[in-house]
Amino acid sequence: IRLVWQAGSAAPTVSEVIPWSADAATAGLTVAPDELDTTVGQPAALTVQLTGAQPADVAGRLTVDAGSAVHAAPARINDTLYRGAEQVESVQLSSTTPGSYPVTVTFTPRTGTAVTAHATLTVHPAVSSTDVAAAAQGATATASSTEDGLPQFTPDHAIDGDLSTRWSSDHSDDQWLQIQFAAPQHLGKLVLTWEAAHATKYEVQTSSDGSTWTTAQTVDNSLGGTETLWLDLANVRDLRIQGITRATVYGYSLYEVQAYPIS
Repeated sequence: IRLVWQAGSAAPTVSEVIPWSADAATAGLTVAPDELDTTVGQPAALTVQLTGAQPADVAGRLTVDAGSAVHAAPARINDTLYRGAEQVESVQLSSTTPGSYPVTVTFTPRTGTAVTAHATLTVHPAVSSTDVAAAAQGATATASSTEDGLPQFTPDHAIDGDLSTRWSSDHSDDQWLQIQFAAPQHLGKLVLTWEAAHATKYEVQTSSDGSTWTTAQTVDNSLGGTETLWLDLANVRDLRIQGITRATVYGYSLYEVQAYPIS
């Protein structure tokens, strides 16, 4: 590429040179996130980003197809994608039926080849807003250990509804926290709020009698922070977070464990 101006003329100010390829796609298309979780009847937001990839404005249509069980709003957008510009659209996805649904987003220009992007919407059964793991709901907490036997780190601090308090264990991989509900529950959602000393790998175990345990879910490569886990387990009286691998040289530390039954 060469820029030439006539001899004797003032040299132009060039801020940027953008080469356009004639065989490039009409537009760039991305969606985020590519995996969405929601519950029955509750919308999940899908962000769609279009980027102009041709040296001209492109008129076209954006469509969202997730099958008849999923409602997309809007499902179609007629618009013009301006040269070199970015355009962001928000699409709300919802369903009245639990399941996992593939979502295909397509931008079809009036001339040229369509571009597509894909996501997956997972719809879980609706859950109650009542945290049945809370001490206020009659739940009790026990643990394999308490760090140095300190009273400020006992297991009851993980179900007290206060995110400034926490349970903390001894410094080994095999530690666990156990919660017994006031009555058996049909669990739908679990929210764990970790301190920096979190588990990188752990199991969620459940029991109907406190003695026979079943692994409901194994979490690998956890980044800590606040994690939401979806379940569909009936007759759960006891819940255990069983550590496997620590993220730090310390033990495991949880600010709060919250459990919500299917409503």
